[in-house]
Amino acid sequence: MNRKQRRVLYRKTSKLSFQQMVPAVRRVIERYEETGLSEREVQIEQQMLASLEGDAPLFHGGLRGREVGDLLLPGGTTGQNPHGFQDADFRRQSVYVTPVIEDAEKFAEGCAGSLYRVQPKGEVGIDLRCVRTVAILLGSPQMARETREFGSVFRDDFVASYANKAALTCPSATVLEVVE
Repeated sequence: MNRKQRRVLYRKTSKLSFQQMVPAVRRVIERYEETGLSEREVQIEQQMLASLEGDAPLFHGGLRGREVGDLLLPGGTTGQNPHGFQDADFRRQSVYVTPVIEDAEKFAEGCAGSLYRVQPKGEVGIDLRCVRTVAILLGSPQMARETREFGSVFRDDFVASYANKAALTCPSATVLEVVE
């Protein structure tokens, strides 16, 4: 999404609260899923990754039948798509994990699956949609107002809180525990 497109979005959402703006931004970024991260977005992803609580457990909601020690692989590798997603191809190239157990539970329920505590294998990243959402929100007039009012700590806290709720990606993950 280029600067001109962001300005149009900011104009259209200028009267929305920060909470109302998130769903509007998500709908817009779906059009840009196939585009790689910009340099600015890579910096934001690195800031988000640095903000993650390192010892927080990570969860995955997926198909039943996995056991402790099993390796979870991306749907693009296994050919499985238990949720029937018609998403962009890049999303099927990673295993998704999250520190938010409720989010993983929703995905487990969506495919009549199970909830697993997992250990990512390989480099952990943040889902492109999450990074783009944060990038757009950070540049918004709403964020500028909040930053003026509360200082730059508001901006840093926002990135950290969003990072610790984000969908994380990894090449594969090992099941540490079958939670339910």
